[in-house]
Amino acid sequence: MFEKLISNIPYNPSLVENLVFYTKRIKSEKSIRKIGFIFIVLGFLIQFLIIYSPPTPTLADSPNDLVNGGFNSATSAAADCNSNVGGYQVILANYGINCSMVANAPTVNLNSDSYDKQLWSMGRLSYPSIQGNEPININGTTFYIRYLWGWDTGANVTTGSYYHALEINVGSKTYFLLYACGNLVSIGPPVAIVTPPPTTTQCPSGTTGTYPNCNTTQCPSGTTGTYPNCNTTQCPSGTTGTYPNCITPAPCESQISTENPYACLVNTKSAINLTEDNIDANNTTAQAGDIIQYTLSAKNVGNQMVANYVFSDNLSYVLDYSTINNISNNGQLNSQNNTISWPAINIDPGQTHKETFSVKIDNPIPQTPASTSDPNYYNLTMENTFGNNILIKLPASPQKIIENVTAPTALPNTGPGTDIFISSIFVIIAGFFFYRNRLLVKESEIIIKETTGI
Repeated sequence: MFEKLISNIPYNPSLVENLVFYTKRIKSEKSIRKIGFIFIVLGFLIQFLIIYSPPTPTLADSPNDLVNGGFNSATSAAADCNSNVGGYQVILANYGINCSMVANAPTVNLNSDSYDKQLWSMGRLSYPSIQGNEPININGTTFYIRYLWGWDTGANVTTGSYYHALEINVGSKTYFLLYACGNLVSIGPPVAIVTPPPTTTQCPSGTTGTYPNCNTTQCPSGTTGTYPNCNTTQCPSGTTGTYPNCITPAPCESQISTENPYACLVNTKSAINLTEDNIDANNTTAQAGDIIQYTLSAKNVGNQMVANYVFSDNLSYVLDYSTINNISNNGQLNSQNNTISWPAINIDPGQTHKETFSVKIDNPIPQTPASTSDPNYYNLTMENTFGNNILIKLPASPQKIIENVTAPTALPNTGPGTDIFISSIFVIIAGFFFYRNRLLVKESEIIIKETTGI
Protein backbone atom coordinates (compact mmCIF):
# COMPACT_ATOMS: atom_id res chain seq x y z
CA MET A 1 0.00 0.00 0.00
CA PHE A 2 2.74 2.47 0.99
CA GLU A 3 4.86 1.70 -2.08
CA LYS A 4 1.84 2.00 -4.43
CA LEU A 5 0.89 5.34 -2.92
CA ILE A 6 4.42 6.72 -3.24
CA SER A 7 4.79 5.56 -6.86
CA ASN A 8 1.55 7.37 -7.94
CA ILE A 9 2.24 10.76 -6.28
CA PRO A 10 4.35 12.12 -9.22
CA TYR A 11 1.35 11.53 -11.52
CA ASN A 12 -1.34 12.59 -9.06
CA PRO A 13 -0.07 15.17 -6.49
CA SER A 14 -3.49 15.20 -4.81
CA LEU A 15 -2.56 11.83 -3.26
CA VAL A 16 -0.32 13.78 -0.86
CA GLU A 17 -3.35 14.21 1.39
CA ASN A 18 -3.67 10.43 1.59
CA LEU A 19 0.03 10.19 2.36
CA VAL A 20 -0.33 12.75 5.18
CA PHE A 21 -3.17 10.69 6.68
CA TYR A 22 -1.13 7.51 6.25
CA THR A 23 1.86 9.14 7.96
CA LYS A 24 -0.25 10.18 10.96
CA ARG A 25 -1.46 6.60 11.34
CA ILE A 26 2.11 5.32 11.22
CA LYS A 27 3.16 7.84 13.89
CA SER A 28 0.38 6.68 16.21
CA GLU A 29 1.44 3.06 15.68
CA LYS A 30 5.04 4.08 16.36
CA SER A 31 4.35 4.87 20.03
CA ILE A 32 2.53 1.56 20.52
CA ARG A 33 5.31 -0.41 18.88
CA LYS A 34 7.89 1.48 20.94
CA ILE A 35 6.17 0.51 24.19
CA GLY A 36 5.89 -3.10 23.02
CA PHE A 37 9.56 -3.16 22.04
CA ILE A 38 10.59 -1.78 25.47
CA PHE A 39 8.61 -4.47 27.32
CA ILE A 40 10.05 -7.23 25.14
CA VAL A 41 13.60 -5.98 25.84
CA LEU A 42 12.83 -5.83 29.58
CA GLY A 43 11.52 -9.39 29.44
CA PHE A 44 14.71 -10.48 27.70
CA LEU A 45 16.83 -8.81 30.38
CA ILE A 46 14.85 -10.51 33.14
CA GLN A 47 15.39 -13.89 31.48
CA PHE A 48 19.11 -13.16 31.25
CA LEU A 49 19.35 -12.11 34.91
CA ILE A 50 17.48 -15.23 36.06
CA ILE A 51 20.01 -17.41 34.24
CA TYR A 52 23.03 -15.38 35.35
CA SER A 53 21.89 -15.12 39.00
CA PRO A 54 19.41 -17.92 39.82
CA PRO A 55 17.05 -17.42 42.78
CA THR A 56 18.10 -18.72 46.19
CA PRO A 57 15.83 -21.41 47.69
CA THR A 58 13.59 -20.16 50.50
CA LEU A 59 15.03 -22.85 52.79
CA ALA A 60 18.67 -22.04 52.25
CA ASP A 61 19.30 -21.98 55.99
CA SER A 62 19.10 -24.51 58.80
CA PRO A 63 19.42 -24.44 62.63
CA ASN A 64 22.58 -26.49 62.10
CA ASP A 65 24.28 -23.62 60.23
CA LEU A 66 27.17 -21.87 61.95
CA VAL A 67 26.18 -18.81 59.89
CA ASN A 68 22.44 -18.69 59.30
CA GLY A 69 21.92 -18.91 55.53
CA GLY A 70 25.67 -18.94 54.84
CA PHE A 71 27.47 -16.25 52.79
CA ASN A 72 28.14 -15.48 49.12
CA SER A 73 31.75 -14.27 49.13
CA ALA A 74 34.92 -14.12 51.20
CA THR A 75 34.10 -10.48 51.98
CA SER A 76 30.67 -11.46 53.30
CA ALA A 77 32.18 -14.27 55.39
CA ALA A 78 34.77 -11.87 56.85
CA ALA A 79 31.97 -9.42 57.75
CA ASP A 80 30.14 -12.20 59.62
CA CYS A 81 33.41 -13.03 61.37
CA ASN A 82 34.12 -9.43 62.37
CA SER A 83 30.54 -9.05 63.65
CA ASN A 84 30.89 -12.38 65.51
CA VAL A 85 27.52 -13.50 64.13
CA GLY A 86 26.39 -16.46 66.21
CA GLY A 87 29.82 -16.57 67.85
CA TYR A 88 31.43 -17.24 64.44
CA GLN A 89 34.62 -15.34 65.28
CA VAL A 90 35.04 -17.28 68.53
CA ILE A 91 34.52 -20.61 66.77
CA LEU A 92 37.11 -19.86 64.09
CA ALA A 93 39.61 -18.42 66.57
CA ASN A 94 39.50 -21.71 68.46
CA TYR A 95 41.27 -23.23 65.44
CA GLY A 96 43.66 -20.36 64.76
CA ILE A 97 41.55 -18.74 62.03
CA ASN A 98 41.14 -14.95 62.11
CA CYS A 99 38.85 -12.69 60.07
CA SER A 100 41.69 -11.41 57.90
CA MET A 101 42.46 -14.97 56.80
CA VAL A 102 38.79 -15.43 55.91
CA ALA A 103 38.73 -12.24 53.81
CA ASN A 104 41.73 -13.39 51.75
CA ALA A 105 40.72 -17.04 51.37
CA PRO A 106 40.34 -18.43 47.83
CA THR A 107 37.15 -20.16 46.69
CA VAL A 108 37.33 -23.87 45.82
CA ASN A 109 34.92 -26.63 44.80
CA LEU A 110 34.99 -29.29 47.51
CA ASN A 111 33.75 -32.86 47.05
CA SER A 112 32.56 -34.69 50.16
CA ASP A 113 34.49 -37.81 49.13
CA SER A 114 37.82 -35.99 48.74
CA TYR A 115 40.83 -36.64 50.97
CA ASP A 116 39.93 -40.34 51.30
CA LYS A 117 36.53 -39.38 52.78
CA GLN A 118 38.27 -37.84 55.82
CA LEU A 119 36.49 -34.47 55.65
CA TRP A 120 34.76 -33.57 58.92
CA SER A 121 31.98 -30.99 59.12
CA MET A 122 31.03 -28.98 62.23
CA GLY A 123 27.48 -27.83 63.01
CA ARG A 124 25.30 -26.69 65.91
CA LEU A 125 23.04 -29.73 66.16
CA SER A 126 23.63 -33.39 66.96
CA TYR A 127 22.65 -35.88 64.28
CA PRO A 128 23.50 -39.39 65.52
CA SER A 129 22.33 -41.07 62.31
CA ILE A 130 25.32 -39.52 60.52
CA GLN A 131 28.48 -41.54 61.00
CA GLY A 132 31.14 -39.98 63.23
CA ASN A 133 28.72 -37.69 65.09
CA GLU A 134 30.65 -36.42 68.14
CA PRO A 135 30.27 -33.46 70.53
CA ILE A 136 32.98 -30.84 70.76
CA ASN A 137 33.19 -28.01 73.31
CA ILE A 138 34.19 -24.46 72.38
CA ASN A 139 34.21 -21.95 75.25
CA GLY A 140 31.40 -23.73 77.06
CA THR A 141 29.18 -24.22 73.97
CA THR A 142 28.68 -27.69 72.51
CA PHE A 143 28.95 -28.18 68.76
CA TYR A 144 28.99 -31.43 66.78
CA ILE A 145 31.32 -32.83 64.14
CA ARG A 146 30.66 -35.66 61.70
CA TYR A 147 31.85 -36.91 58.31
CA LEU A 148 30.91 -34.52 55.50
CA TRP A 149 29.95 -37.42 53.24
CA GLY A 150 27.33 -38.39 55.83
CA TRP A 151 25.11 -35.62 54.42
CA ASP A 152 25.07 -37.17 50.93
CA THR A 153 21.71 -38.36 49.65
CA GLY A 154 20.44 -39.99 46.46
CA ALA A 155 22.95 -40.34 43.65
CA ASN A 156 25.46 -38.27 45.64
CA VAL A 157 26.00 -41.23 47.95
CA THR A 158 28.21 -42.80 45.27
CA THR A 159 29.58 -39.68 43.56
CA GLY A 160 29.88 -37.32 46.53
CA SER A 161 28.37 -33.83 46.87
CA TYR A 162 30.07 -30.66 45.68
CA TYR A 163 30.28 -27.55 47.85
CA HIS A 164 31.56 -24.02 47.21
CA ALA A 165 33.96 -23.28 50.04
CA LEU A 166 36.70 -20.95 51.23
CA GLU A 167 40.05 -22.68 51.79
CA ILE A 168 42.16 -21.61 54.77
CA ASN A 169 45.50 -23.06 55.88
CA VAL A 170 46.58 -22.87 59.52
CA GLY A 171 50.09 -24.30 59.74
CA SER A 172 49.91 -27.84 58.39
CA LYS A 173 46.12 -28.03 58.91
CA THR A 174 43.66 -27.15 56.11
CA TYR A 175 40.14 -25.89 56.82
CA PHE A 176 37.19 -25.04 54.58
CA LEU A 177 34.22 -22.72 55.21
CA LEU A 178 31.13 -23.80 53.26
CA TYR A 179 29.32 -21.03 51.40
CA ALA A 180 25.86 -22.55 51.95
CA CYS A 181 25.99 -22.64 55.75
CA GLY A 182 29.31 -21.25 57.01
CA ASN A 183 30.08 -24.62 58.61
CA LEU A 184 33.70 -25.44 59.32
CA VAL A 185 35.15 -28.43 57.45
CA SER A 186 38.55 -29.92 58.21
CA ILE A 187 40.71 -32.73 56.86
CA GLY A 188 40.49 -35.05 59.82
CA PRO A 189 38.91 -33.88 63.08
CA PRO A 190 39.56 -30.18 63.81
CA VAL A 191 42.47 -29.43 66.11
CA ALA A 192 42.04 -26.59 68.60
CA ILE A 193 44.90 -24.14 69.04
CA VAL A 194 46.06 -24.37 72.66
CA THR A 195 47.50 -21.15 74.04
CA PRO A 196 50.61 -21.97 76.13
CA PRO A 197 50.58 -20.74 79.72
CA PRO A 198 52.56 -17.57 80.42
CA THR A 199 56.20 -18.03 81.32
CA THR A 200 56.72 -17.89 85.09
CA THR A 201 59.25 -15.30 86.23
CA GLN A 202 58.22 -14.91 89.87
CA CYS A 203 58.22 -17.26 92.83
CA PRO A 204 54.72 -18.53 93.71
CA SER A 205 52.83 -17.18 96.69
CA GLY A 206 54.05 -18.58 100.00
CA THR A 207 57.67 -18.84 98.91
CA THR A 208 60.70 -16.55 99.03
CA GLY A 209 63.80 -16.05 96.90
CA THR A 210 64.43 -15.19 93.25
CA TYR A 211 62.94 -17.42 90.55
CA PRO A 212 63.83 -20.21 89.93
CA ASN A 213 65.49 -20.42 93.35
CA CYS A 214 62.29 -20.34 95.42
CA ASN A 215 62.14 -21.46 99.07
CA THR A 216 58.94 -22.62 100.77
CA THR A 217 58.22 -20.77 104.01
CA GLN A 218 54.50 -21.46 104.54
CA CYS A 219 52.47 -24.59 105.08
CA PRO A 220 50.35 -25.52 102.04
CA SER A 221 46.60 -24.91 101.98
CA GLY A 222 44.63 -27.48 104.00
CA THR A 223 47.34 -27.91 106.64
CA THR A 224 48.20 -26.21 109.93
CA GLY A 225 51.42 -25.51 111.84
CA THR A 226 54.64 -23.66 111.07
CA TYR A 227 56.72 -24.73 108.10
CA PRO A 228 58.28 -27.27 107.89
CA ASN A 229 56.15 -28.77 110.68
CA CYS A 230 52.85 -28.87 108.75
CA ASN A 231 49.92 -31.01 109.88
CA THR A 232 47.19 -32.19 107.48
CA THR A 233 43.65 -31.47 108.76
CA GLN A 234 41.55 -31.61 105.59
CA CYS A 235 40.84 -34.27 103.01
CA PRO A 236 42.61 -33.66 99.69
CA SER A 237 40.72 -32.18 96.77
CA GLY A 238 38.64 -34.75 94.91
CA THR A 239 37.88 -36.82 98.03
CA THR A 240 35.06 -36.80 100.57
CA GLY A 241 34.76 -37.49 104.31
CA THR A 242 36.50 -36.06 107.41
CA TYR A 243 40.27 -36.33 107.79
CA PRO A 244 41.84 -38.81 108.24
CA ASN A 245 38.85 -40.84 106.98
CA CYS A 246 38.99 -39.60 103.37
CA ILE A 247 37.12 -41.44 100.66
CA THR A 248 38.09 -41.29 97.00
CA PRO A 249 34.92 -41.54 94.84
CA ALA A 250 34.95 -44.43 92.44
CA PRO A 251 35.08 -43.40 88.76
CA CYS A 252 31.76 -43.33 86.91
CA GLU A 253 31.04 -46.48 84.95
CA SER A 254 29.48 -44.46 82.14
CA GLN A 255 31.58 -41.35 81.83
CA ILE A 256 30.25 -38.96 79.18
CA SER A 257 33.27 -36.71 78.78
CA THR A 258 36.35 -35.87 80.81
CA GLU A 259 35.55 -32.18 80.21
CA ASN A 260 31.92 -32.51 81.30
CA PRO A 261 31.24 -31.36 84.88
CA TYR A 262 28.28 -33.75 84.90
CA ALA A 263 30.34 -36.80 83.94
CA CYS A 264 28.51 -39.03 86.41
CA LEU A 265 25.09 -38.35 84.88
CA VAL A 266 23.57 -40.84 82.47
CA ASN A 267 21.01 -39.17 80.21
CA THR A 268 18.28 -41.17 78.46
CA LYS A 269 15.21 -40.27 76.46
CA SER A 270 12.01 -42.08 75.47
CA ALA A 271 8.91 -41.18 73.48
CA ILE A 272 5.37 -42.56 73.41
CA ASN A 273 2.49 -41.81 71.07
CA LEU A 274 -0.42 -40.80 73.31
CA THR A 275 -2.83 -40.85 70.38
CA GLU A 276 -1.94 -44.46 69.51
CA ASP A 277 -2.50 -46.08 72.93
CA ASN A 278 0.85 -45.00 74.39
CA ILE A 279 2.94 -47.16 72.06
CA ASP A 280 6.70 -46.65 71.89
CA ALA A 281 7.07 -43.94 69.22
CA ASN A 282 10.76 -44.47 68.48
CA ASN A 283 11.38 -45.74 64.91
CA THR A 284 7.65 -45.65 64.11
CA THR A 285 5.62 -43.55 61.66
CA ALA A 286 3.34 -41.02 63.33
CA GLN A 287 0.32 -39.39 61.70
CA ALA A 288 -0.89 -35.79 61.44
CA GLY A 289 -2.45 -34.63 64.70
CA ASP A 290 -0.78 -37.31 66.89
CA ILE A 291 0.48 -36.22 70.31
CA ILE A 292 3.98 -37.46 71.17
CA GLN A 293 5.16 -37.36 74.79
CA TYR A 294 8.91 -37.28 75.45
CA THR A 295 10.50 -38.21 78.79
CA LEU A 296 14.01 -37.02 79.67
CA SER A 297 15.84 -38.90 82.46
CA ALA A 298 19.11 -38.11 84.21
CA LYS A 299 20.59 -40.63 86.67
CA ASN A 300 23.50 -39.83 88.96
CA VAL A 301 25.70 -42.94 88.93
CA GLY A 302 28.46 -41.30 90.96
CA ASN A 303 29.07 -40.93 94.70
CA GLN A 304 28.64 -37.17 94.93
CA MET A 305 25.66 -34.89 94.47
CA VAL A 306 25.46 -33.13 91.12
CA ALA A 307 24.49 -29.53 91.82
CA ASN A 308 22.62 -27.08 89.61
CA TYR A 309 21.98 -29.48 86.77
CA VAL A 310 19.82 -28.01 83.98
CA PHE A 311 17.73 -30.26 81.75
CA SER A 312 18.07 -28.91 78.20
CA ASP A 313 16.98 -30.39 74.87
CA ASN A 314 17.28 -28.93 71.37
CA LEU A 315 14.06 -29.54 69.39
CA SER A 316 14.98 -27.94 66.06
CA TYR A 317 14.33 -31.11 64.03
CA VAL A 318 11.22 -31.93 66.10
CA LEU A 319 9.47 -28.56 65.76
CA ASP A 320 9.84 -28.63 61.96
CA TYR A 321 6.64 -30.66 61.98
CA SER A 322 5.06 -30.06 65.38
CA THR A 323 4.21 -27.54 68.09
CA ILE A 324 4.66 -27.74 71.85
CA ASN A 325 1.59 -29.18 73.55
CA ASN A 326 2.65 -29.36 77.20
CA ILE A 327 5.81 -28.90 79.36
CA SER A 328 6.22 -30.25 82.90
CA ASN A 329 7.50 -28.41 85.99
CA ASN A 330 7.81 -24.85 84.64
CA GLY A 331 9.96 -25.81 81.68
CA GLN A 332 10.39 -23.08 79.07
CA LEU A 333 10.89 -23.12 75.29
CA ASN A 334 13.35 -20.65 73.77
CA SER A 335 11.80 -19.91 70.39
CA GLN A 336 15.03 -18.33 69.14
CA ASN A 337 17.00 -21.59 69.16
CA ASN A 338 14.15 -24.12 69.71
CA THR A 339 15.70 -25.30 72.98
CA ILE A 340 13.57 -26.43 75.90
CA SER A 341 14.99 -26.20 79.43
CA TRP A 342 13.99 -26.46 83.09
CA PRO A 343 15.14 -24.71 86.30
CA ALA A 344 18.40 -26.00 87.81
CA ILE A 345 18.13 -28.92 90.25
CA ASN A 346 20.40 -31.04 92.48
CA ILE A 347 20.62 -34.78 91.84
CA ASP A 348 21.83 -36.98 94.71
CA PRO A 349 23.93 -40.12 94.18
CA GLY A 350 21.80 -42.94 92.80
CA GLN A 351 18.85 -40.61 92.15
CA THR A 352 17.05 -40.41 88.79
CA HIS A 353 15.22 -37.22 87.86
CA LYS A 354 12.74 -36.98 84.98
CA GLU A 355 11.09 -34.21 82.99
CA THR A 356 8.44 -34.55 80.30
CA PHE A 357 7.00 -32.54 77.45
CA SER A 358 4.67 -33.32 74.59
CA VAL A 359 4.26 -32.07 71.03
CA LYS A 360 1.37 -32.22 68.59
CA ILE A 361 2.20 -33.09 64.98
CA ASP A 362 1.00 -30.48 62.50
CA ASN A 363 -2.11 -31.21 60.49
CA PRO A 364 -1.59 -31.16 57.58
CA ILE A 365 2.03 -32.25 57.74
CA PRO A 366 4.20 -29.66 55.92
CA GLN A 367 5.68 -30.91 52.67
CA THR A 368 8.44 -28.29 52.69
CA PRO A 369 11.46 -29.12 50.48
CA ALA A 370 14.69 -30.00 52.29
CA SER A 371 17.18 -27.23 53.03
CA THR A 372 20.06 -26.79 50.58
CA SER A 373 22.59 -26.57 53.42
CA ASP A 374 21.13 -29.39 55.54
CA PRO A 375 19.37 -32.27 53.71
CA ASN A 376 18.12 -33.55 57.08
CA TYR A 377 16.17 -30.33 57.73
CA TYR A 378 12.54 -30.87 56.66
CA ASN A 379 13.16 -34.48 55.64
CA LEU A 380 9.87 -35.88 57.09
CA THR A 381 11.53 -37.11 60.29
CA MET A 382 11.50 -35.80 63.87
CA GLU A 383 14.88 -36.67 65.32
CA ASN A 384 16.87 -35.47 68.32
CA THR A 385 19.18 -36.74 71.02
CA PHE A 386 19.30 -36.64 74.81
CA GLY A 387 21.74 -39.38 75.72
CA ASN A 388 20.16 -41.68 73.15
CA ASN A 389 18.60 -40.89 69.80
CA ILE A 390 14.83 -40.77 69.12
CA LEU A 391 13.64 -40.97 65.50
CA ILE A 392 9.98 -40.61 64.48
CA LYS A 393 9.07 -40.81 60.80
CA LEU A 394 6.24 -38.92 59.11
CA PRO A 395 4.23 -39.85 56.00
CA ALA A 396 4.66 -37.94 52.76
CA SER A 397 1.72 -36.58 50.81
CA PRO A 398 0.18 -39.08 48.39
CA GLN A 399 1.83 -38.85 45.01
CA LYS A 400 -0.38 -38.14 42.02
CA ILE A 401 -0.47 -41.05 39.56
CA ILE A 402 0.47 -39.99 36.05
CA GLU A 403 -2.28 -40.93 33.59
CA ASN A 404 -1.27 -42.89 30.52
CA VAL A 405 -2.11 -41.45 27.13
CA THR A 406 -2.68 -43.41 23.94
CA ALA A 407 0.26 -41.90 22.09
CA PRO A 408 2.87 -40.70 24.56
CA THR A 409 5.45 -38.31 23.19
CA ALA A 410 8.63 -37.08 24.79
CA LEU A 411 8.62 -33.48 25.99
CA PRO A 412 11.23 -31.19 24.42
CA ASN A 413 14.45 -30.95 26.40
CA THR A 414 14.44 -27.19 26.97
CA GLY A 415 16.55 -25.15 29.32
CA PRO A 416 17.99 -21.69 29.91
CA GLY A 417 19.75 -21.67 26.56
CA THR A 418 16.47 -22.31 24.71
CA ASP A 419 14.73 -19.54 26.65
CA ILE A 420 17.44 -17.03 25.73
CA PHE A 421 17.33 -18.11 22.05
CA ILE A 422 13.54 -17.72 21.78
CA SER A 423 13.62 -14.39 23.64
CA SER A 424 16.34 -13.15 21.27
CA ILE A 425 14.16 -13.97 18.24
CA PHE A 426 11.24 -11.98 19.70
CA VAL A 427 13.55 -9.03 20.41
CA ILE A 428 14.90 -9.08 16.84
CA ILE A 429 11.41 -9.26 15.29
CA ALA A 430 10.03 -6.51 17.52
CA GLY A 431 13.10 -4.34 16.83
CA PHE A 432 12.72 -4.86 13.06
CA PHE A 433 9.10 -3.67 12.97
CA PHE A 434 9.81 -0.77 15.32
CA TYR A 435 12.69 0.59 13.25
CA ARG A 436 10.83 -0.12 9.97
CA ASN A 437 8.00 2.02 11.32
CA ARG A 438 10.45 4.87 12.07
CA LEU A 439 11.90 4.56 8.56
CA LEU A 440 8.45 4.79 6.92
CA VAL A 441 7.65 7.93 8.91
CA LYS A 442 10.88 9.60 7.83
CA GLU A 443 10.38 8.63 4.16
CA SER A 444 6.81 9.95 4.24
CA GLU A 445 7.86 13.27 5.74
CA ILE A 446 10.57 13.69 3.11
CA ILE A 447 8.14 12.98 0.22
CA ILE A 448 5.50 15.33 1.66
CA LYS A 449 8.07 18.10 2.00
CA GLU A 450 9.39 17.65 -1.54
CA THR A 451 5.90 17.57 -3.04
CA THR A 452 4.27 20.43 -1.10
CA GLY A 453 7.36 22.45 -0.33
CA ILE A 454 6.25 22.72 3.33
